[in-house]
Amino acid sequence: MWARWSSFQRRVMGGYVIGFLPLTAAMALIVAHIDEITAAETRRLRLEQSEISLAERLRWSADLLVSAGRGYLIAGSPVLLSKVRRHEAEFDAAVHALEQQTLSATGAALLEDAERTAHEFRAAQASLLANRSSPDLVERFERELQPLGAALSRTLFQLIEHKQQMLDAAYDESRRSRGELVIWTFALLGTLTSVGLVLACYFASRLARAYGQEKQAVAASERALQQRDELIGILAHDLRNPLNSIALKAAVLRRATTGSEVSRHADSIGAVTAGIAELVDSMLDLSTIDAGHLELNVRPLDVAGLLDDLTEVYQSLAAAKRIRLERVCGDPKLLIVADRKRIVQVLSNLLGNALKATPSNGSIGVRAEKDGAMVCFSVWDSGPGIPKEHLPHIFERRWKHDVGGLKGTGLGLFIAKGIVDAHGGRIWNEAAERGALFRFTVPRFQSGHGAAESELRVAATSSATQA
Repeated sequence: MWARWSSFQRRVMGGYVIGFLPLTAAMALIVAHIDEITAAETRRLRLEQSEISLAERLRWSADLLVSAGRGYLIAGSPVLLSKVRRHEAEFDAAVHALEQQTLSATGAALLEDAERTAHEFRAAQASLLANRSSPDLVERFERELQPLGAALSRTLFQLIEHKQQMLDAAYDESRRSRGELVIWTFALLGTLTSVGLVLACYFASRLARAYGQEKQAVAASERALQQRDELIGILAHDLRNPLNSIALKAAVLRRATTGSEVSRHADSIGAVTAGIAELVDSMLDLSTIDAGHLELNVRPLDVAGLLDDLTEVYQSLAAAKRIRLERVCGDPKLLIVADRKRIVQVLSNLLGNALKATPSNGSIGVRAEKDGAMVCFSVWDSGPGIPKEHLPHIFERRWKHDVGGLKGTGLGLFIAKGIVDAHGGRIWNEAAERGALFRFTVPRFQSGHGAAESELRVAATSSATQA
């Protein structure tokens, strides 16, 4: 594929690669750095939040320990004593969890201070719990236990406040990092945009020059095609008169020398002349379709009569090959608005192809039926069908598919499509269990359409030139 590109296209792609590859790499590095910083900040914030949660848990366990101890001193309930033991275990677990964290020097000192104060409080509380019946219990509680409990609460609040300050600092640092990354990202985007504009201006100027050259080449090509079509039209038109003369002379010879060697040669000359005349007509049709000037003599037509005339012509040809020809018309009173000569040309092409493709003892057929505001014609055969790989191209100019050694010009289906498109209908190939099935539509005549009741000259639309 690269080898088929022009040198200009290769230079364009090379310029874009050279210009954008370093910027893309820088953007990828920035994104990777952002991801790394974000992941680190996320881990740090989660760690700080986890330490705050553990500190809160420690303070809560201390409060429950103080409360349960006070309750036991007042009530003496064994249940409250068991709660004291449970809260002591929870306090120890919270201290151990905090010790496993990576604490700052201040945090470690505060935790150590909390452990020491808690040890003193628990020793004093254990002494009071063991001597609950002492007469100076209340005095000792107020003198020894309450100050230690208040000191423990203050120490734990200081630890929590310190951890909150650490979390706030982490958030501030994260905001600063994000701000710096945003600045760097916008700077990189600005650089990328500037380089892109420079490259775009450069290549736009190059493309403008290339477009101008291509436009001139296209104009020259169109002029050449127009001249070619005019030449083909002139040649085809001028060939008709000598061909008609040759056909007439062959007919005269055939009638004058029935059964002789000269008569056989006259038949051969007539057949060759008919083939050349058909090719000339195809060239004229092709020229008018390409130029968008295919004209139609449109009038109401009896579909049943049209099919009768057509099957009468092809019945003998089908019988000669021992092929059954079927004719179906869904409504004997069905009318279309079309050019009779052109519709016969389309049907003749499809039926002729069907006869070529169908072996002896096979069958072909033609059907017409109402389809809303259109009439749908169908032509089918029991031949080998068209290979799937050819189906997307069968209506293209110069498409050929040889059947049984018989060859055509490759223009029949292309011209048929141009004629149908000029009528405002469409033509297509439809999947069939056996053989080939072609359908096409033309407008149906409806009473009250006065414009269709007179002869019209209708120019083919541009769609007639598109396969």
